[in-house]
Amino acid sequence: MLRVAEDGTINVPLVGPVRVDGMVLPHAEFAVRDTSVARGIYRSPQVSVRLADRRAIRVSVVGEVEEPGDYDVPVAQADLLAAISLAGGLKSETAGEIIEVTHPASLHAVQHTGYPGAPPGELNKRTITVNLRDVTEGRGGDFHLENGSVVMVKKRPPRKFSVVGLVKSPGQFEGLNEQDIRLLDAIAIAGGRTLEIADKVRIYRTIDGGDKPTVIQASVREAKGGGPANILLAPGDVVSVEETPLTFTVETIRSVIGFGFTAGIPGL
Repeated sequence: MLRVAEDGTINVPLVGPVRVDGMVLPHAEFAVRDTSVARGIYRSPQVSVRLADRRAIRVSVVGEVEEPGDYDVPVAQADLLAAISLAGGLKSETAGEIIEVTHPASLHAVQHTGYPGAPPGELNKRTITVNLRDVTEGRGGDFHLENGSVVMVKKRPPRKFSVVGLVKSPGQFEGLNEQDIRLLDAIAIAGGRTLEIADKVRIYRTIDGGDKPTVIQASVREAKGGGPANILLAPGDVVSVEETPLTFTVETIRSVIGFGFTAGIPGL
């Protein structure tokens, strides 16, 4: 039995050291065959490589972790959470819940036809997508890693909100990833109200698993008073500054008479 040395080589009798680190078994077999022929030891050797023992595996952790890199993980603890922990954990500001795990090609690949000693063809890697919430809550799935697995922690997708209705620049906006955004912030981001008397607001919020959005009633006037009335937005919220009979009347008169008359309306 030959042991892989610290420098990633095995010392094959008569042939000498052959580098095999990071290779799947069929590629390691080819490396030994090729080196044997290149060094003039054999002409067309038949080589079979089997894995007798592995104390640790080598995995790569990249993406939104504190210390991306390659890590040795004990075989008994070779799972997703252990690998992420070795990489310093998630970046709290940017890491999302989605993780992509790419396992190396199957170790039991069929030898491609060709001349004796031909290298095995490109082997198909296996990639799975994992939700970190499923891992931490122990919900199904195989989260064990293999030698050569690559763990990619995806960036958190932009958390968006929308502002519609009586605002100057309605649309969809980002920013919830970077900071808390409240009702008055959202209206300001949308350019402010088209009418200062527009006070009634509805916030449409979809709760996980819900078929229909929950409607939250709000008031600009009350929000200006501070406290919980200035509602903290959640990803996906739609803020609608509503039209009311009063705003409709003012808009109608405004379109006929002009813009200057609104100064005489109480509350402006």
